[in-house]
Amino acid sequence: MKALLLTLLLILPALGEEVRIRRDPAQSRVVVRDGVIFCPLQSLSQELGTDLRAAGEGYCVGDFVAPVPAFKVSVNGKLLDLQEEGGEPIVNAEEFCKALGGRVTQPERGVLGLYPPLAKAGPVNRNDPASFFISQSRSSSNPTGSIDNSNCGPASLAMAARAFGKWPLEIAENDYPSMMTWIRRAMGHKTDEMQGTNTPWLTKAADKLGLPNQLFLKFDELPGHLARGQLVVIAGYMKDLNMPGDSHAMLVVGQRGDDFLVNDPGLFYKLPASPIHSADLKRFFVCGIAVGPPEGPKRSVPPL
Repeated sequence: MKALLLTLLLILPALGEEVRIRRDPAQSRVVVRDGVIFCPLQSLSQELGTDLRAAGEGYCVGDFVAPVPAFKVSVNGKLLDLQEEGGEPIVNAEEFCKALGGRVTQPERGVLGLYPPLAKAGPVNRNDPASFFISQSRSSSNPTGSIDNSNCGPASLAMAARAFGKWPLEIAENDYPSMMTWIRRAMGHKTDEMQGTNTPWLTKAADKLGLPNQLFLKFDELPGHLARGQLVVIAGYMKDLNMPGDSHAMLVVGQRGDDFLVNDPGLFYKLPASPIHSADLKRFFVCGIAVGPPEGPKRSVPPL
């Protein structure tokens, strides 16, 4: 009996091996050899979004290198060994993903998480609010967004996360709808995106992103947070700005004279760094969340 149990223990981990690409189970077949996970080269290449080509007797990905020897694949100039299973080439899944420039994790026993290189959004400059502007609904700054939603809070935090370089590993940098869903879930909301969110709960999502944050209830604290280089999510009621709508959240990105500058995900103020007079924003203000590492006194006015 002991020998049988030992045999089962040795077998079971192999039976439970799984490959996930970002968060989803891979469709590629898994082959385990000597504790190493292999997948068919062609199907894994497709799932990881690479362009696999025949090159001599082998294969290549990336810059063309010829000839490639048999049972080899060239990945961005690096030669990896191939094995064979059922008449098709298989590749070490971890080595292949890393050679592509991706990352690999082991979130739990028997699971290999592959994170291929993400599609890149445009470059971000903390002092250029346009470079991290994201609308909550579909627009040129969020082309895959839904037509209508209540994601003003999540979109405001997503802008701050983009500005400070804090983004979940499993979400592509330009997948803003998925980022807003991630933030809603991190806040503790289980409702769909047509339901509003509780702005103070954004602190939970900021914590999970590794973003320093501070909830405050006094409008007079806003300039100090901006002067220390932080961005500030503020919430209030649109009627207090003489605009239609109910509660709303925006990201304050700076201050110029008597105006505060906002990135408004709801596009009531359509341009990045739109000015709102301090007296008007004070009427609107209910609460704020300062986000990002305080850097000491600094210029709080983004350049034009």
